[in-house]
This record gives sequence, structure tokens and C-alpha cells, in this order.
Amino acid sequence: MKPARLVWSLCLLFFALMALATILAVDRSYRELPRVALAAAREVPGGTWMVPPSALCRDGEGSCYVLLVQEEEGPWGREYYCRRVPVALLRDTPEGEQVLVAAGQRLTALPMAAGWERPLSGGERVRFYPDRGAAP
Repeated sequence: MKPARLVWSLCLLFFALMALATILAVDRSYRELPRVALAAAREVPGGTWMVPPSALCRDGEGSCYVLLVQEEEGPWGREYYCRRVPVALLRDTPEGEQVLVAAGQRLTALPMAAGWERPLSGGERVRFYPDRGAAP
């Protein structure tokens, strides 16, 4: 075998192995992301929103917040991040299916996380349940 052909063969093998290692690493990091279910807020008069109770979070000090899921372009395509938005709990509805909250910004522009596998924090990257809907 000629030396040039040997060098090209080794280079090709090296790049093929690096591509495989990259694909496996990206796939593994994606599978390790926490999964979330999505919900939507409904705007009601007076600058308030109805949200499902499952989307309402509380921190250690008793403050309420929701996690909006924001899409960003990443190095391997679209990535989704949770953004923490503080809200004020106004009241529960009689049915218990929705709660009324007030926030300093529109909650209807982005979907919110309503079910998750583990506690989430703002800025954390997430993935969706396979049906992009309710948690199992």
C-alpha cells in the first residue's frame, strides 16, 4: 500500500470515529435532559391569567413562579430552556382546575412547563414528553 493511501485511510477512519463519538455524546446528553409536559395560560380581564395548578411552583421562601419554555437555536438544532417568571397567586377557582395569577409580563406568549420528572430551575435545558403533552 502506498504511504499516501495509508495516510488518507487513517484520516478517514479517524474522522469517522470522531463523528460517531460526537453523535453518541449528543444523543446521551439529550436523553439525560429532564422531560416536561406543556400547558398554556389563558388571559382573563384585568391583566391576570388562569394557569393549571401543576404549572405553579413555590420556592423555599414561599414565592410563586411558573416556568415558561423558550425555544433557542443551539449548535445541534433547536433547544428548549425553562425561564422562571415570578407570579402572584390571587385565588383558586372553585373547580380547582385553574388558579388565577398576576405576572409582570404576558404568560400567553410561551408554553409553560406543567409536569416534570424532577425539580427544575430557571435556565435549565429540557425536552418534552413524546406526545408533547401530558406526563405519563
